[in-house]
Amino acid sequence: MLTGKSVWDGKQDSEVEDILSEIGKGHGVLKLPGKTEVSEEAMDFLKGCLAGKAMDRLTAHMLLDLPFVAGLGKDSREDEEELSVEDSEEKDCSPSLSDYAADDELSSYAFPDYWNYGVIKKPKVDGEAVRVARPRHMMQ
Repeated sequence: MLTGKSVWDGKQDSEVEDILSEIGKGHGVLKLPGKTEVSEEAMDFLKGCLAGKAMDRLTAHMLLDLPFVAGLGKDSREDEEELSVEDSEEKDCSPSLSDYAADDELSSYAFPDYWNYGVIKKPKVDGEAVRVARPRHMMQ
């Protein structure tokens, strides 16, 4: 995916099943990109992912610690704009339980029809009625 070329020795139009069969037999030869095509960090990551023997392959945790992916997905304070409270609009778009009447059934908003859930009313806890959703087949 980094270079647009197949990493397994063979023709570009080789059938996937043929390539997998050769790899399974131990005949598939991995062709990693050249040093001019990808960074050294990318090469280390590829080697860790694609090692021929399972015991030589790096775990997902180990791969995530490699420099090639280290820091990805982490918030960076430098990239964030600071907004003051005056600049932002205060809106609460999330529904709360107080928006619904006490006798309302749980709506399809909460549980889509394909989940096929029913509502069971339970005793009050701290003065509040508690409702528990359970699959209909468990309500008998």
